[in-house]
Amino acid sequence: MKESLVTQLTALADKNRLKIIQEICKRGIITCADAEEITGLSQPTTSHHIKILIDAGLVDGKKNGRHLDMSINKTHFESISKILKSLAA
Repeated sequence: MKESLVTQLTALADKNRLKIIQEICKRGIITCADAEEITGLSQPTTSHHIKILIDAGLVDGKKNGRHLDMSINKTHFESISKILKSLAA
């Protein structure tokens, strides 16, 4: 298994990060403030979770003034899906 797949699956294995991913999928783009509201966690803790998602390549972050707009990295999710399908075959 590729190390990046392990990193990506580990990033998805947290309930708060999964909440963030689900909300990005619903809305298309969310900010860090949105993520704080979704998870109910403090700003530093939310930022830590966002960093893990970005470092794993699951989320793209784009600076918008003082805010960070986050969106799903569809390419990485498609790659994960293909790998998991091949393992299940």
